[in-house]
Amino acid sequence: MIKFFKLTGIIFSIFFVYSIIFWSFADKSIPFFNDMGILEAFILLVAMTTLEFVGIIVSFIIFLILFFLRKRKTIIIDNNLLFVIGFIVLALFNSFFYLFFISKNLAVIDVESITKILFVPLIHSIIFYNFTRFIIERNNKHSKKK
Repeated sequence: MIKFFKLTGIIFSIFFVYSIIFWSFADKSIPFFNDMGILEAFILLVAMTTLEFVGIIVSFIIFLILFFLRKRKTIIIDNNLLFVIGFIVLALFNSFFYLFFISKNLAVIDVESITKILFVPLIHSIIFYNFTRFIIERNNKHSKKK
């Protein structure tokens, strides 16, 4: 339970620090960002992170695959490198989709797009790395008891 509260505190502190950065670099000429405060930027970041269902599913699948490959001894890496590889794969996945939208003139590169490409995968990686690790360790404990 202490790990859960520690992880939640880390995630919310990352949200808070990035909401200050997002607020300071947001394009104030856009009416949506014109009168936005730090708390509104915080809420916007939380909403962007929780409402991206494709990123949630993809990050869970990426970390399941990485843990499976490590368990089968196909790749031999430690936990930190596994987290970094998962984050990079997820950020590349988001980048390719966003670049597709840019090529079709459906999106532009601004602070919000950089947030969707880099910040949201970071939060998804933190959450689903720990969630997948918890599931794998719990299954290993149950399989050793039998």
